[in-house]
Amino acid sequence: MFELLFVLSVLVGAAIVLATDRFRMDLVGFAALTLLLLSGILTVPEALAGFADPTVHMIGGLFIVGAAAFETGLADKFGTVIERVGGASPRRLLTTILLATASLSALLSSTGTVAIMVPVVSTLARKAHLSPSKLMIPLAFATLLGGMLTLIATAPNIVVSTDLEQAGYEPFGFFDFTGPGLCLVAIGVVYLVFYGEKRLPERVPAQDRLDHRPSTREMWERYGLEGWIAELRIRPDSPLVGKTIAESDIRTRHRVAIFAVRSNATRSTRDRAPTERAQADRVLRSEDLLTVKGAPDAVAAFCQSALLDEVGCPTALPDGLVTAELLVPPGSSLVGRSVRDARLRNRFDVTVAAVFRTREVLRESVAETTLYVGDLLLLLGTSKALVRLRDDLPDTILVTESEALKKAPFRLHRAPHALLVVAAMLSAMTFNLTSPVTAVMCAALAMVVLGCVDASSAERSVNWESLLLIATFLPMSAALTKVGATEMIAKGLVDLVGTAGPRAIMAALFAVTVLVGVVISNTATAVLVAPIAVQIAASLDIRPHALLMTVGIASSCAFLTPVSSPVNMLVVNAGAYRFSDFSRVGAPLVLLMGLSTLVIVPLFFPFH
Repeated sequence: MFELLFVLSVLVGAAIVLATDRFRMDLVGFAALTLLLLSGILTVPEALAGFADPTVHMIGGLFIVGAAAFETGLADKFGTVIERVGGASPRRLLTTILLATASLSALLSSTGTVAIMVPVVSTLARKAHLSPSKLMIPLAFATLLGGMLTLIATAPNIVVSTDLEQAGYEPFGFFDFTGPGLCLVAIGVVYLVFYGEKRLPERVPAQDRLDHRPSTREMWERYGLEGWIAELRIRPDSPLVGKTIAESDIRTRHRVAIFAVRSNATRSTRDRAPTERAQADRVLRSEDLLTVKGAPDAVAAFCQSALLDEVGCPTALPDGLVTAELLVPPGSSLVGRSVRDARLRNRFDVTVAAVFRTREVLRESVAETTLYVGDLLLLLGTSKALVRLRDDLPDTILVTESEALKKAPFRLHRAPHALLVVAAMLSAMTFNLTSPVTAVMCAALAMVVLGCVDASSAERSVNWESLLLIATFLPMSAALTKVGATEMIAKGLVDLVGTAGPRAIMAALFAVTVLVGVVISNTATAVLVAPIAVQIAASLDIRPHALLMTVGIASSCAFLTPVSSPVNMLVVNAGAYRFSDFSRVGAPLVLLMGLSTLVIVPLFFPFH
């Protein structure tokens, strides 16, 4: 009993810490695993078994395959097709986006799909004069629905299939999810197009501009920087004359940031004056024109103490500077670090002017702001600097970027090789020519060897946080079984609803999976709930496939809150959503998916 209570306490404690989102998920998993190891409940081989589990290596290989699909331009071509087929009709455009996103998500990771689709959907919304708020939640939900289509579409599908195999049953094949998945995707698309769209707010006004990049004035308005950006002229008697920007210590003393300097500007030659980035060793001179950011009162005080003249609020950036919006996805190296610690200015010579987080704009003390998943950063820099950031920091997403930033050249000549490798992988998995993990690992290796993705990009494409979370949570499932918790929970569910039949058990498992998935990741949820489903099937003497398929589907139904899935978090700022917007649209969809699952899944996977 003590061991049982200890394991449950560790699990509940880990879930609570994960729900706070204050620590990396893999660190929480490591801490929980270490406690189980120190307590003696798990032996060393049992605690480390997750790192040798085929599920972990299979998911890691799929990250690399997805990266190759992106770098060879296959995914970009997909976005072009969507733009051509979608047209300008709002309903037709929404339907096209939903179907295309679900299809892409069936083969790529969910975060990879959103990374590709968010910029595409943002552009399509502007061209169709639609608010992005009308499209971003449907985009996230379609990505989750696409996770129901194939074995490799999402990690929970692989988890439940592995549990089947470990229990001595035939595991799910590559397309075993496709039959029920297609039915559920069709139902979800119809709901989102004809009903869900009406429940979506218009948080961001539709734009009439058809160009890819908003104007500087629109950027200032979007981030609430009106009055925060000013042009200041240095008087001849200013104490700044002759000092470098570093010696002046302007940011610390006056809470004002300088991000551009025009050399010796005068009113008559202002437009022709060369613009320089505000480097620390730049010596300030009389008549220099500074472009600064700061609170209006701070700028006014700075002008008074440093003897500066305020020229006005610029409606355009100085020559040579452009803007870009950077989205922080799950697994990014920026998560949990402050803007200062991320050293974006030192590494890439770009300035973070503001951070947009869940309808709140952070404008003051930006350097000290800790970054979280879903944050949207307004960057200022030269085109060359932003291109370098985009290419050298691939674990972030440039959502709205300047037309001056030309897309990095794709490895188009390697696209046929990538197609061939993907086709071979799918064939091997479909016809059971080898184990799924072998097929995926061979495909990942082939992508690197054939030059579809280079080794460094392949390494960066792997979401190590997610992999380590799975590797540390798999032994927790073993611990629950070892101390009898799995059997106890299974018996409790059977006693509670078992007399009502297998469909009642399916409904209970669906509800438990969805509710637990609100607190912890859907993959961790599948790891914990799948063994319970196997145990229940053994108790009722039925085939477990329908129950495990239910767990897999329910794991993808993370529609209730923005924190239910990293996919949802990625669209929060892009659509300026509130917390309740997701439940308003998602709660009916969860109920619809649950009821549909009870009807559809047993048709494909009978209980006997």
